[in-house]
Amino acid sequence: MQENPPPLRWPSGARFRPTPETLARSFEDRIVLVHMNTDKIHVLNRTAARLWELACSGIERAAIQEKLSSEFEVAEAELADEVDRMLTALADGNFLEPLE
Repeated sequence: MQENPPPLRWPSGARFRPTPETLARSFEDRIVLVHMNTDKIHVLNRTAARLWELACSGIERAAIQEKLSSEFEVAEAELADEVDRMLTALADGNFLEPLE
């Protein structure tokens, strides 16, 4: 059985923005992302949608985790892994990119 590789550890000061090709629309407590060049669609649940909003606001990765920790009940180590996993998935899908 193949295990998922560990998530990329984004630096605490990393900041992000949506790629120019990404269209985001809110529907109730979800956000739907569409990559206009590839027609890839990604539906974010409530927690991932909040991460998206925070990442798109330009705050640092550490602040994203801090805000999510105050808003959702989750163990800190688990949250750190999930934040990195989600940021990596969004970057790999070309929905989100790190700021230089």
